[in-house]
Amino acid sequence: MGAIGAWVGLSDGVAVLFCVAVAGGLLAIAKMAARGRTGFVLVNALVWSYMFVQFIAGRIMRRKADAAESYVSQYAYAHRLTGLNIPYGVAIFVGVCIAGGYVLLCK
Repeated sequence: MGAIGAWVGLSDGVAVLFCVAVAGGLLAIAKMAARGRTGFVLVNALVWSYMFVQFIAGRIMRRKADAAESYVSQYAYAHRLTGLNIPYGVAIFVGVCIAGGYVLLCK
């Protein structure tokens, strides 16, 4: 990404970074939906987001964080769920192609 940013310059590098981030997010959502894990991933993200916000606000004790993490871990173990891997090189390629098309067509 650094080499691509140096090649296209600062202003176009921001467009490339944005397109790569969006492409990565869309690929993650597509893989999550294809594997039928939408509910688990959303619950996991909500639990971790809640714990983070409460931790930053100083309202959560370590015991509550451990309980929430334990709940998510037990659910994953009970349903034999493992992590989803996404080849990020594909997201970089797609994002750079989209950004390149944007830069060429709009400038």
